[in-house]
Amino acid sequence: MIKSKGEKAFNIINVVIMLTLFAVFVFPYVIIVSASFSGERALAKYGPGLFIRDFSFASYRYIFSAGSTVARSLGVSVYITLLTTGLSVLVNSLLAYPLSRRGFFGKKALNIYVVITMLFGGGMVPFYLLIEKLNLLNNLWSLILPVVTSAWNVILLRNYFAALPDSLEESARIEGAGSLKILFGIYIPLSASVIATVALFAAVNQWNSWTTTRLFIDPNHSELYPIQYVVRNMIINMDSISSGTGGGASNVPQIGVQNAAIIVATLPIICIYPFLQKYFINGTIVGAVKE
Repeated sequence: MIKSKGEKAFNIINVVIMLTLFAVFVFPYVIIVSASFSGERALAKYGPGLFIRDFSFASYRYIFSAGSTVARSLGVSVYITLLTTGLSVLVNSLLAYPLSRRGFFGKKALNIYVVITMLFGGGMVPFYLLIEKLNLLNNLWSLILPVVTSAWNVILLRNYFAALPDSLEESARIEGAGSLKILFGIYIPLSASVIATVALFAAVNQWNSWTTTRLFIDPNHSELYPIQYVVRNMIINMDSISSGTGGGASNVPQIGVQNAAIIVATLPIICIYPFLQKYFINGTIVGAVKE
């Protein structure tokens, strides 16, 4: 098939745009990886670059040493992310299921309430006062509970559940199944794609979050800091990186450790996303459209 000049020009423009976006998104990460494996002298002399100079694992050895806060904060992030993801799928499903049923009393009012939470927030001061009244300050639950429920995730699940045939529920009711058994025994197993989407949304949101840590966890409880907050502090204050191991930390390239910490903080999500991508795309498309 012979392509017209317009089609050829369109393809060339697309390729140029894609290559430009590739460079914009990938090259900075390549530089970060390179700096994380470069030695102290090379970084001091040449600075970070596309290529590794004086290959060294010193930055990663420091990060995972007994005196480093990075390894501990990584464990905190993994813990709260897994717990948040599981609770998010559970709680959002429990809310979305009745909203997807035609005969549910108060369905319209509750749907409006869910949408309103997407448009308006209570404000930072009331948010802090609520957490304080619940005695959750300097507690990991202050980082988990506020992000468990998401109106967008509820809407995705509601629309997906509503698209499933009513005959599934009717048959289960005839067999004596209750609402919880129908939800966990039929609807959730048939909704793998949207469940994976909600789980990915919740996991990425929690993993990348650090603002709630700044609000609810004070410096006297730094053992509760997640990885993103530790990395943020490292980037803002390079001297904070040497606080864990005393004099021995002076032999560690501070820039290298900063970049290594960024790699450690982002690598888990980068590794997980390709396996959930197909579910993510399908779940977002199907869940976002109400039939």
